[in-house]
Amino acid sequence: MRLTKIISAVLCTAMVFSLTGCFGKSKISPDKVASYAEDNEAEVYDKAKKYVSFLEDIKKDGNHSDLKNGVVITLEGKDIKTVFSNSAICILPIIKNFYDKDMTQAVVYCKGNVKDNDGHVEYIYSAVFEDEDAAEDYFESLHKGIQPNASVKTAKNDDGEEDGIEYSVMTVVDGSESAGVGAYRDGKTVMLIVAYGHNDTKGLSVVDGYCEDFGLHLISDV
Repeated sequence: MRLTKIISAVLCTAMVFSLTGCFGKSKISPDKVASYAEDNEAEVYDKAKKYVSFLEDIKKDGNHSDLKNGVVITLEGKDIKTVFSNSAICILPIIKNFYDKDMTQAVVYCKGNVKDNDGHVEYIYSAVFEDEDAAEDYFESLHKGIQPNASVKTAKNDDGEEDGIEYSVMTVVDGSESAGVGAYRDGKTVMLIVAYGHNDTKGLSVVDGYCEDFGLHLISDV
C-alpha cells in the first residue's frame, strides 16, 4: 500500500513538471515575446498584410514616431511567409530572406523613434521550427550574416553558449551609424534582436535591456 502511494506521488509530480516546468516553452518563444510586447503597451496587429503595409509606409517616409510604443504580431501558417519575406521586416539585410519554410510559429515586435531618418529602431523576432536541425541551420545563417566586415574596425562580435542557449552577437558604431544584433537558439526556437540607429546610439542600450529581460547574453558583451 505504501509503495503504491509513493509511485502515485512520483507520477503526479512528473505530470506537474511536464505541464508546467521542465517541458514548458522556451523563454525566447513567440508567445513569450508577444506577452512581453503587450505588457509594454505595444499595439497588437492580427492581419499580416496590414502589418506589412504599416512597416512599408514607415520605411518609405523615414519617420518612426508611430513605433514609440511598438507594434507586434503573432504569426502562423501562410502569414509567416507574408511578413518574413517582405524586405520591410528589418532595416538591416542580415540575411537575404528572413522567411524559412520550416517555421511553424513566429512573432515580430518592432519599436523605435525616428524622425527625418534620425533616431533608433529595434526589432525582436522569434520563430519555432519543425525540428532542431532546421532551427540550427537558420541560426547558422544568422550567425554568418552578422559577422562584421573586416573593413569596419569598430565592429565587435562574440559567440558561444550561455545557460543552454547558443548566441552570436555583434555591435558597431561607425560614424553616424550604429547597430547591435543578437541571434539566439534554444532547441527548436530561434530569436533575433536587432537595433539600428542614425545619429543616435540609444538603440544599443534598448536591446541590452531586452536581453536582460529575457535572460540572454548581452549584445554589448563582445
